[in-house]
Amino acid sequence: VGVSLKVWAGALMVVVLEQVLRQRPDRIAAVLAAGAVSLVVPAGVGFWQLSRPREAASFTAVSRIDGTFVHPNPFASYLVVIAVMALALLPHLRGRARLTALAAVGAAGVLVLFTYARGGWTALVLGVLVVGALQDRRLVAVSCAVGTAAVVFVPSITTRLSDLTDTTPIVDGNPNSLSWRLDYWQRLLPLAKENPLTGIGLDQVMARSPEHLMPHNSYLQALVETGLLGTVALGGLIVASVVAVVAVLRRAAPGPSRGVVVGTAAVGVGWLAQMATENLLTQAAIYWYLAGPVAFVLVLRERLATGVGTDPLATGAVGG
Repeated sequence: VGVSLKVWAGALMVVVLEQVLRQRPDRIAAVLAAGAVSLVVPAGVGFWQLSRPREAASFTAVSRIDGTFVHPNPFASYLVVIAVMALALLPHLRGRARLTALAAVGAAGVLVLFTYARGGWTALVLGVLVVGALQDRRLVAVSCAVGTAAVVFVPSITTRLSDLTDTTPIVDGNPNSLSWRLDYWQRLLPLAKENPLTGIGLDQVMARSPEHLMPHNSYLQALVETGLLGTVALGGLIVASVVAVVAVLRRAAPGPSRGVVVGTAAVGVGWLAQMATENLLTQAAIYWYLAGPVAFVLVLRERLATGVGTDPLATGAVGG
């Protein structure tokens, strides 16, 4: 029941914010500002962890930070949402708002690096590339330069990536975490046959597997734990979200509102990539940071469809 409530909490937040933003779409500025401010405590804890010696996990060979989260991977997912949204909005901000976004991009970007979450790294890179492709292509060159510098000046990044080719068994007889994931997924697939229509129930993989671990693949988790109905629902949600974002991107004029949509698209691409290796279906806390931008996209699509073409954020809402 508790796990189901997490999923419902994320879905209901989108519904609530959509109703609020339908009446006052400019309030998305306050929602996004709250998201940026939320970084203060997790970032403070993360930098404090960086300043102290921490024991490396036996299967990663690097010391990872997790901020105020229970694990580095969800911390990285949260940081990516903040960093990519702030980056997409940066050209449309001024004054204190611009300085806040710059600080959010810098802090979240650095902290993602030291979570050593490869899924988070992938999502961040994809997010930056999407923002660059849709809004400012100079970001592509900048991201390549920053990535190269990070590899050169932070050797532990190479260490974290190189273990994908290790052959010495370290994780349940597997040479690395990717190999372990592939083996784990193969062993979980037969569970889908027990109840093909509705699945075995949320969180049951962790309860029933010998390792007592989550599936580390949200698509597989949907298939095994929610069955055909849940998988179709997830697929429908993804398709509907993509259609909405593409529709708004095609019609929205350049401006702050389009910046929010670009950020939503960029975060979404990274999210879809992370779902292949992370446990994101029940991460209600991260859903809440996505709820505002997603609800705004739905409202903006409706406004454009009904001929309300003005940018609700164009009149000082993003100043400071």
